Amino acid sequence: VDIMLGFSLLVPAFLFGLLTIAVPIALHLIKRETAPTVSFSAVRLLRRTPIERTSRRSLSDWLLLILRVVALVLLVLGYARPYSTDAVGADSRPLLVVAVDVSFSMTVDGQFNRALQFAEEALRGAPDDYAVAVTAFDTVAQVIVEPSFDRQSAVAKLRQLMPGAGATSYSAGLDHAAKLIGQRAGHITVISDLQFTGWRESNRARLPEKVDISVVDIGVPLDNMALIQIRPEPTRTVAMILNSGVGVQGTSVRLLLDEQEIAQSEIVAPAGQTVEVVFPVVLPKSGEVQVVLHDPQGVAIDNSRYMLLKGPEPKSLLVVTTGENLNTDGFYLEQALGVGREQTGFQVVLIPGTNIAPLIESTNPNNLAAVLLLTTRGLDQASQLVLTEFAANGGGVLIVAGKDVEPATVNAFLQGTLTLSPSRLTNLERNLIPANRRHTIWRAFGDRLGNLSQVGFSSTMTITLDGQAEVLASFSDGFPALVESTIGDGTVIVFGSDLNNEWNNFPRHPTFVPFVHEIVQYLTAEREMSHDFIVGNVPREVAQRPGFATLAASGRRIVINVDSAESDLNRLSMDEFMAAVDRHREVVDSTMGKSLSEGHDVHQYWQYIFGLMLAILMTESLLSARTS
Repeated sequence: VDIMLGFSLLVPAFLFGLLTIAVPIALHLIKRETAPTVSFSAVRLLRRTPIERTSRRSLSDWLLLILRVVALVLLVLGYARPYSTDAVGADSRPLLVVAVDVSFSMTVDGQFNRALQFAEEALRGAPDDYAVAVTAFDTVAQVIVEPSFDRQSAVAKLRQLMPGAGATSYSAGLDHAAKLIGQRAGHITVISDLQFTGWRESNRARLPEKVDISVVDIGVPLDNMALIQIRPEPTRTVAMILNSGVGVQGTSVRLLLDEQEIAQSEIVAPAGQTVEVVFPVVLPKSGEVQVVLHDPQGVAIDNSRYMLLKGPEPKSLLVVTTGENLNTDGFYLEQALGVGREQTGFQVVLIPGTNIAPLIESTNPNNLAAVLLLTTRGLDQASQLVLTEFAANGGGVLIVAGKDVEPATVNAFLQGTLTLSPSRLTNLERNLIPANRRHTIWRAFGDRLGNLSQVGFSSTMTITLDGQAEVLASFSDGFPALVESTIGDGTVIVFGSDLNNEWNNFPRHPTFVPFVHEIVQYLTAEREMSHDFIVGNVPREVAQRPGFATLAASGRRIVINVDSAESDLNRLSMDEFMAAVDRHREVVDSTMGKSLSEGHDVHQYWQYIFGLMLAILMTESLLSARTS
């Protein structure tokens, strides 16, 4: 509700509370102070004479009344939540947003040219008092023309718009347009082919009720065939093709491996159905596969589908030792990692600390799974910087804080999240007690998790938590034993004892092998990066186009495909579209919520009002005490 002076009230119903100011006023008017009667012996002899009294109030009485009334008014206003908004820019007049569908289904039969014509007509036909803006949407939405009154400039920028390779998302388009409108009055005109798959049940558009929405239907292409899947099988290769047109279509389909054609097939696809194309070819374990169909009448970008075949790549685990005797320094750890090597694919590399920098730099980041640090001796500044960079880029590091680990070096590496102190030697036996039993590392132990408490420790490092670190296990004397921390995007785990049968008997215990495996699996889980992407959700350094690409930072090869749902050209009527708008609309108060306040500075004043009220009540209490 808008009130004077540019202020609005979030909960105006509380204004009825102003009626309560009648209470102190009424008490003030009817209050009569009568002095007590005191009898004196001489006065008793005088004849009684009635005295008329006048109810006069001193200045202090009126001040008290005013303070109490003002306090009540401020209390009511505070609960009514007054606020004001400043629109970005000088003009906050109504806004027309033309939202243009730029998904790849708009690329045939002159579809997109018609969309631009309708959008231009909407811009030129906007009321004179309306600002205009243009947004484009497919999987995501973006502003093409910022709000302005320059129709000619808006049309010029609109004509430069081109369709992309993304799929339709009406919720993304409407939500972005609503944010652009903000709190002003507005209208959204959607220019689209009204694809049925443009609404996803998991999506919602935050649309205030005051924003009007209209839609312009540009029609849909009559014929389209699309490749929607490639499926390698033990004795053959299968491709799935969707005919979303209105008639039976025949076409040829080719199978390519590393850009060389290895098979071809002819098919006939009934209207509105999916058919299988079977190639009598067994694909190898690695290579780049592409299936291409011939469909000159339909959407071109979904005529190809891509698949990256990648066999299991060996994952290197660098175990950093003192270098004095590589066969014994990491013996127990190497033996534990060797168990089930065929399944894990870990390739254990034992190296001295002096070699860590050149080895990390020369190893493909995709193949370097984690670094297990058994010593810090020999780590120069260059090696420490390389290790820090590896962790910050998402690498996993396990620090085994035994006798060869220097606390000062580790503390510098951990950047203040925790602190190692020199070893505590004692004859007392300590045990390992898991702390966060729901952590991924402990899940594989199941009912055997309690067996870890049978491991005895005679010497440990003292770990002190200084920052955002999590204790995964403690020693039985309460000191942290296993701690997880982070450096950049990477994970660092610190174990407060050794793993070489010197400070404890852990390597000779049955839980040692699963303990090592679970920690390594946890550290390397984040390094298992996806190779398959859909347009609209690809790494930033790669263009939003289907095909194969190489990530410059890591050299990793990836494959990108279009969203097969966009190839389904089933459509909605205008009534069905508007019904879907209402069904997916997330009703929000137009004065609240981050999404609708973007583009505006919202100023709320209730904190100041309550602060002033408390100051007035304190003044009233002091004045009342002085005059009583």
